[in-house]
Amino acid sequence: MLLSLRFAKFCIEARARDSLLLPPYKGSCLRGALGHALQRVGCFCQSLGPARVPDPNACPYHYVFEPVAAKRDGGPSGLRQIPQPFILEPPLEEKTDYSPGDTLAFDFVLVGRAIRYLPYFLTAFELMGIQGIGKGKGRYQVTKMLRVSAAGIATDLNLRDLSLDGDGHEPTMLRDLEQIQPRPAPFIDVGLHFLTPTRLKFDRHLCDSPEFHVVFRNLARRLSLLSFFHCDGTWEERMSDAVKNAQAIRLVRNGLEWKDWRRYSNRQEKEMFLGGFTGHLGFHGELEPFWSHLLLGSYLHIGKGATFGLGKYEIKTSNSTAHNG
Repeated sequence: MLLSLRFAKFCIEARARDSLLLPPYKGSCLRGALGHALQRVGCFCQSLGPARVPDPNACPYHYVFEPVAAKRDGGPSGLRQIPQPFILEPPLEEKTDYSPGDTLAFDFVLVGRAIRYLPYFLTAFELMGIQGIGKGKGRYQVTKMLRVSAAGIATDLNLRDLSLDGDGHEPTMLRDLEQIQPRPAPFIDVGLHFLTPTRLKFDRHLCDSPEFHVVFRNLARRLSLLSFFHCDGTWEERMSDAVKNAQAIRLVRNGLEWKDWRRYSNRQEKEMFLGGFTGHLGFHGELEPFWSHLLLGSYLHIGKGATFGLGKYEIKTSNSTAHNG
């Protein structure tokens, strides 16, 4: 399952043309603007009509923003929705006012088959700058489009190499991450630093101080769904032994704080008040079996709202820090 996961990370650098007024946490603002722009440039259904599109997943916009669980043998049962195959990573700065000429940069990650839709994303980000974002719809101009390696090295995208099959580069996979950040030996202590609000659920309730098994359950489910539906991976139904081992891991440090934030939902036409924790957690125990999950999660996020950039964390061990851009 984990071996099939593949993804690619990119960066957009822009310069404000007008005054921009953005919220302190910009993930929701950017995602909302991206949805409108991508629908304009990448929705086949608008011209064909929904009745004439036999597979919604064949439409770039619907596959990315409204993916439908394709019927496959051996998959999860009773699933209401599947994770969207992209992640926006807004700047962590809480700056809200940008004057003309100021710079703004944000990253985005495409997972599995969504990588082939990179040209649509790049066009949509250009269109967002023309239409304007934030309060007052301030405009920006894209100045750079970059590919970001697993080690965090950014290189200019060669637009001549772009095609609907990809961006001319091999996607990042687990083996690439483990070459950059090998499993610590011994691996009995780990710290997780949550950089953006993180929303983890256990037994249908949000957790404000999660034990390790809660972290693992959320990670395993998210990574499994991304792998199965977007990377042609297999579904691992039996997780009881892994969960039992995760329950033996002890929470030894808790430096979390709860952060409330809000977003406006165009679909529901109302403002939604949300929250999540940021800060540090420390765990002790036999952590070796969980390294791959933790490492992948530091690139692909954890919990609810990952497409807004929620659930971004870094790994801290006794002798290293995982590189995740």
